[in-house]
This record gives sequence, C-alpha cells and structure tokens, in this order.
Amino acid sequence: MNEEFSQKEYKGIIYYNKVIKKSNVVDKIEQMNKKRENRRKKMEENKKNKAEKEFMNEAKGKMGDIDFENMIEQYRQKLPDALKHRIFETLKLVVCVRKRPIFNKELANEEIDCVSVSNPKIFVHDCKVRVDGITKYLDNHEFQFDNSFSQGETSKELYQHSIQPLLPMLLNKGVVTCFAYGQTGSGKTFTMKEVESYAISDIFQQSKKMYNKKTNEILCKFF
Repeated sequence: MNEEFSQKEYKGIIYYNKVIKKSNVVDKIEQMNKKRENRRKKMEENKKNKAEKEFMNEAKGKMGDIDFENMIEQYRQKLPDALKHRIFETLKLVVCVRKRPIFNKELANEEIDCVSVSNPKIFVHDCKVRVDGITKYLDNHEFQFDNSFSQGETSKELYQHSIQPLLPMLLNKGVVTCFAYGQTGSGKTFTMKEVESYAISDIFQQSKKMYNKKTNEILCKFF
C-alpha cells in the first residue's frame, strides 16, 4: 500500500490523518479477477445457449455440429447486402449459380448448410479443426458470377434474369443455348423443367406479337 497524510485543523490543533491508497498492483489483480469472472459467466451462458440450440435442432432433425453452424451464422451476418440481379443482353456467355436448400436427410446425416449467397457472390464455408484437434474454424472461399440465386429465390426469378431477355434475339434467327451443369442431386432437372416451361410459353406469346399472324410454326428438337 502507498501511504499519504491529510492535514486537518481543529481548534488550533493540527491533526494528521493517514490516507491509505491501493497500489496499482492491487488494482490490476482486481481487474484480472473481474475479467476472469466475466469470462466464466460468458462461457456458462454460451454453454447454456448451445445446449438449448442443440435440443431445438434435434427436434427438427438437424444433427450437425452446432459450433460450426453458429460460426457460419455469424459470418453471414457480416456479409454485404446482395446486389440486384443484372440482365445481360449483349454478353456471349453468362454464368448463373443457384443454391438449392439442404435436404432433411442431409441434416439427419449430420451435414450442415455451408453455402451462403449474396449476389453476385457465393461463399463456401469449409469446416475444419486445427492441429490441436480441438479448435474449430472456417476456411471461407469466395466465388463471383454474373448472377447468383439463393434457395429462397424462385425459378421464375432466375428465368427472368437469364433466358427471358434473350427471346427477342432467338425469334430474330439468333441462337440461344442454355445448359445446366452440376453434380447429381444438385437440382438441375428441377430448375430446367421450370425454366423450359416459362420459355415455351413466352416463345409462343412473343412470336404471335412479333409476326402478327394467327398461326406460327415453331420447330423444337430434344436431345
């Protein structure tokens, strides 16, 4: 402790009171104890929240790692706002990516949703564990395309920003090619069926307006 003296005068007599101040070392020890207590409380709170979320996930059939799930969710909260989808009428090649929702059977198989979308970018979160065998972390990979669509966006929205703007060129003897690329189960057939349906309907409607005829001949080939 550091000692100082304060001076007081009472009826002509001067008194000296000893003033005791805590040293910096004591202050630092108290601060360390306070921080340690706050960390302990935070760890207990996180542990409780984790247990509650695991219980809720199990009820929904989601069996994936809760720590990685929380890390991905925190990463998504920091993503920039998605940009509006662009329409490309002059580019010779346009690449669009659509994310499909994760299946229930995948959730039950302890898989997690590790892909995020913020147009025009796709983020893939690789869940890893450091060499200590304990510490978990994300290895995030960023990819940019002409347009990217989340699992919440419809096939019609994808069609409106990809195939539909090219139909006038197609009906003026142009050539338009659309193909879907991806692994088995990635949703190619689901997307293409709906895109084809919208395209066929618009082709007949636009051709009738463009040529101003009651009947038009349209030739289709399937491979």
